[in-house]
Amino acid sequence: MPHVLRKWAEEKGLDRLLAKYGWSTCRVCGLIGIPWHTAKLPQGINLDFENSVTGWLHPLGDGTEPMYGRFAILWEPAEEESKKTGESIDQVVEGMEQLLFDGFMTAVSNTAWMGSTPEQMKKGSTNPFDFCVYPRFVLWTRQGGKRGSCPKCGEPGTGEGRVGDERRFFHEPNRSCYLGMVNPVRKQATEVKCPNCGELGRESVSKGYTYIRHKVKTCYIGKKF
Repeated sequence: MPHVLRKWAEEKGLDRLLAKYGWSTCRVCGLIGIPWHTAKLPQGINLDFENSVTGWLHPLGDGTEPMYGRFAILWEPAEEESKKTGESIDQVVEGMEQLLFDGFMTAVSNTAWMGSTPEQMKKGSTNPFDFCVYPRFVLWTRQGGKRGSCPKCGEPGTGEGRVGDERRFFHEPNRSCYLGMVNPVRKQATEVKCPNCGELGRESVSKGYTYIRHKVKTCYIGKKF
């Protein structure tokens, strides 16, 4: 874009003028480009968060192409008049800036073709044009908490389900993590009188040995036969 036209556009509000064509100023390199953004992508060790990646595409476009837009048709006579009269190009194009800008951006938009040839559509293409990725982003908490990630191992999967009365998180058809019972019912322990201290406690057996467990201590009773 010619300096005089860029200066005029910046004074008028460059991004406001570019918005008509779907372009804006790249906040990474400073060139004009087509902004892009992704959907919110899972982030974090357990996929607890998500963020959207943004940036700008910089396809090659020629704003001076006379077949697409009126910029070249108006600019060349203005340059010739400037040479003949000795006036600056700023003085010659004064009052025509909006028309020149529209013609320039129309040509850029039409020549910055991002389509593919039949050969490219079959094979695909890599880096057909420059693009920038904006380094700053905002993390949001994923809706539904850790949806999509296993609360036990943290790996992604298809979600939680049931196998009988067991709750399981499925990763693959033949791999899942046990999360617990659907309706766990814990047997209520019966308190008995401890033969050692005389206080009430819960009787338990570990490796053949009997204990009475109190709130603040545990009494050893002996080996169970």
